Amino acid sequence: MDAAAILSDIWAKNALRRTSGLPLWPVRETFERELEQARWRAHVEANYETNRTRVLGELRARHGEGFGLSAGGRWVIEAMTSQALRDSFQSARPYNTSDELIKC
Repeated sequence: MDAAAILSDIWAKNALRRTSGLPLWPVRETFERELEQARWRAHVEANYETNRTRVLGELRARHGEGFGLSAGGRWVIEAMTSQALRDSFQSARPYNTSDELIKC
């Protein structure tokens, strides 16, 4: 993720909103939100398969090799994978977002 590109995009959108007579987006809040979203997308892209494989292995060890073949089983796998991704995302962030923004 490129923080400078995110910030430039926000400024460009605000310039367009200004010419259209629309209220401007708050730059800092919008930047923090979009940066966090970019981090999340990168985290999911890098860790989805690993987490899903681990969750599926645990569930199949507990419930049998056929687990995950039904729609309900797939929903459980996706829900548990999403939870594992959220947990690993939070634990992978030893810093405060606003502290990092000051360094950018």
